[in-house]
Order: sequence, then structure tokens, then C-alpha cells
Amino acid sequence: MKTKEEIDSLLNRLKNGEIKANTKEYSSAYYHKTKKKNAKRRKYLYQTRHKDKKRRYAQANKERKSLYLKEWRKKNPNYMTKYRKINKDKCVYYSMKRLSKKLKRTPQWLTETYLNEIQSFFTNSKKLTELHKIKYVVDHIIPLQGKNVSGLHVPWNLQIITQQENSAKNNLFDGTYDNSSWKLQ
Repeated sequence: MKTKEEIDSLLNRLKNGEIKANTKEYSSAYYHKTKKKNAKRRKYLYQTRHKDKKRRYAQANKERKSLYLKEWRKKNPNYMTKYRKINKDKCVYYSMKRLSKKLKRTPQWLTETYLNEIQSFFTNSKKLTELHKIKYVVDHIIPLQGKNVSGLHVPWNLQIITQQENSAKNNLFDGTYDNSSWKLQ
């Protein structure tokens, strides 16, 4: 195994043309020069070939795969129900994410930080529900499908309110940012 200094020296000599082609030293220098690029290429080729291989296998063994999944579902009948119950905040987050994408209300420029902030709304609503024993939900201040205006699925358009308040609000928007004309007295 060569040290970093030895590799750097080899690469400099290769760059300056001091190493003759078709020699062991040249091969070693060239290998170190293209190591990262080749690793990326190998990874890409493996992943694409692996996807194709999995796809071909699934096509060739549709019945076998179908039978396996049926048997698995029989052995684990409540798996998804339990998962959804334990991870309700995640399920709601992903279903809202899918819905908002479907409605084209999540901007492309939304960063990972903003997406994490959106997910935290759903996590916090679950915690509030558990704490207060009242159903809390994440609501869009400006509705995604309002009659006169449509909002975006972004953190600054979200709020946590009770299920009862959300049902009363429906798709109403009064034109103000606090949008309080619907609130229960």
C-alpha cells in the first residue's frame, strides 16, 4: 500500500511526463489518478445492471413473487396496521407530501431543511395528540385548494390545530394571514 506522499509524487511525475508509458510505474500512477472516477463508474454500472436484473427476475417470476407475497401477508396480517399506528406522523407526512406533489403545491426550490421542518409539524401534532388526548392535525393556513386562492405546501403555511377546528375551517380563507374568521368561539 502506497502512502499519500508516494501517490502524490507518482501523480506529479505522471503529469510532468517523467514516467514512461506501458511500465509498471505508469500503470500504478494511472490507477491512482483514475481511482475515484472509476469507483463512481463501477457503482453506477452495478446499480443499473442490478436494477435491470431485478426487473427481469420480477418479470420472469411474477407468479412466484405473487405467491410469496400472499404467504407473507397471511403470516403478517397486521404488519402495515401496526406500522401505521406506531409511525402515524411519518405516514401522514408522506401522504401529505404525495398529495401536495400531486397538487403541484410543493415548490422545487424547497430545501432539505424546509422538508425536515414540515415533517416536524406532523411529529409535533402526534405528540400534542398524545399529551392532551385531543386529536391535533397539521393544517394549511392558506388552503391548497381554496375557492379564490391556493397556498403552497411550505413550512410557513402550516399550523397545528385541533381536528374540530380543522373541520370548521374547511377550505376557508378570509384574506388575512392569521385567517381567523373561521375560529370557534
